[in-house]
Amino acid sequence: MMAGDMPGARAAIAAATANPPAHDPRARSHVATLSALLAAQPALARGLVYDHVRDWLRDALIAQMCTNVFGLIGFSGEVGREAELLSFTGMLLPHYPDDWWMMSIHALSLCETGQVTASLNLMECALALNPRNANGAHFKAHALYEMGETGPGLSGRLDRQL
Repeated sequence: MMAGDMPGARAAIAAATANPPAHDPRARSHVATLSALLAAQPALARGLVYDHVRDWLRDALIAQMCTNVFGLIGFSGEVGREAELLSFTGMLLPHYPDDWWMMSIHALSLCETGQVTASLNLMECALALNPRNANGAHFKAHALYEMGETGPGLSGRLDRQL
């Protein structure tokens, strides 16, 4: 799926569904969640993500399906999705201590709910842990734009000090 080979992805998930891992509930949950996603059942997939992370909070492969504005929450089109995204990433954040990816994702959620200063502060921490975090740099530029500070983004210099 990540390589854009949807026929291959469908074949792989069909094989995994036909032979579910008998003694591995986490792997069975992976298969069910990915199966719903590939079957174009986003509401079901979203519910399965919530079920999965309730038991395996640090499973970023599944959790990331609901993070970001392009995930299952963000693309749901539902009123209140920004607040739900913030709640979801806020629930996960304590379980990812000093994790630049989760800090970046939560910072984006903060920005999407109008908490731009808090977003920039957290993004600075995330970028300090991994300065090559392209999503973090993008999210930071987005937050600066929201604050009306377009100069750093337009110049390509996002090293604004908070």
